Amino acid sequence: MLKLKFIIPILILFGIFFMWYDSTQVAEQPEDEYTAETENEEPAIDPMNILILGTDARQGTLGRTDTIMLLSFRPDKEEVYLLSIPRDTRVMIKGRNDKINAAYVYGGEEMIKNEIYKLTGIKISNSMVLNFEGFKKIIDELGGVEILVEEPLHDPLSGANFDPGTYLMNGEQA
Repeated sequence: MLKLKFIIPILILFGIFFMWYDSTQVAEQPEDEYTAETENEEPAIDPMNILILGTDARQGTLGRTDTIMLLSFRPDKEEVYLLSIPRDTRVMIKGRNDKINAAYVYGGEEMIKNEIYKLTGIKISNSMVLNFEGFKKIIDELGGVEILVEEPLHDPLSGANFDPGTYLMNGEQA
């Protein structure tokens, strides 16, 4: 339940982006320019594949990618797909069997894009890396996120101290 609540704000942002992207596409030809040759032709619009990476980076470190998601916009079909790639998916990196999230540490965005291409055959056109600070800013811009705590949560290390209930949290709290 908790993870779903975190994904919703990100999906909202990408929904807004898709509406913008769709509105920038060229309009259909006017009727007076219509020819029989164009009757069966459909415009070739490549999908836009965006890699979304959530890192655990702290100041001075690149961090590992705890969240790896591939978002695909298919304007030709008016569809959007979201694929979550488990961070522990095993791949060969530099000749050794490793977790896919290690690719980001060894070679940044380009290496993890390459590993995902080898795994899925999907070419990635853009990427977005979100760390803790970016996550906080997105939550704050959205006016907070509602979190349902089902069991008492008391963690002296992080300072979390929640009894069961629903809480509206800002970026720092989330």
